[in-house]
Amino acid sequence: MNKLILSLIFSFSFSLTASTGLWSISSDTELYETLTLQSPDINQDTEAYLGDNIIITQTGAWKECITPVQTYYAKEAGRTMVYKEKEPLCKLSPKDKAYFPSYDNYTFYGPKPIPVTWKPKKNKSKLCAENGWACAKKLPEDAVIDEYSFIPSQPVKSIEYSGKKANVLSFIFSTNDPVSNETINREIDLDLSEGNILAYKGLLVEVIESTNMNIKYKVIRGFK
Repeated sequence: MNKLILSLIFSFSFSLTASTGLWSISSDTELYETLTLQSPDINQDTEAYLGDNIIITQTGAWKECITPVQTYYAKEAGRTMVYKEKEPLCKLSPKDKAYFPSYDNYTFYGPKPIPVTWKPKKNKSKLCAENGWACAKKLPEDAVIDEYSFIPSQPVKSIEYSGKKANVLSFIFSTNDPVSNETINREIDLDLSEGNILAYKGLLVEVIESTNMNIKYKVIRGFK
């Protein structure tokens, strides 16, 4: 696979990694700059169904990443490296030559994260620790997905629609930690007899129509 060209501004469009699938990088996007993405946009009339997220917010940065399509292990002199399936390895700046894991990929003298290099060469491609040891060798060039990915740096916030009973709408507020992958859920309700604005943690959502199966709404203000 051709190596991605390093630059702060790009004239191509690449899809976000499959973990979210909501946003794409655009021609004027700056890499490695912290920003907050939200879906849907403010004041956009939107419809969601039972079990759907009515809003999702992520703070992080677009980065150049490689993602192994399966898990690879490599051992050398008693040291073990693991390159995990579907876990992005990303550069931290445009100057980096190595990719950095978000998990402990090294098990010698205690687990810790070690930067990784990727050298594509037909069926002799290899993933290695930064200094060239503990390589997973003789890999095909498509052993990793080479793309620009949005990597969250703060917990991802979302609210799911969980139905309606009488005049009360039920929702589930969730936060997912991008490092530990721990998710915390909290149930919240909106009594329509008291108003049609869902207010929570700075978020304001106007409910336009609702049934037990679906909800029509628009986000007035995002999370704070």
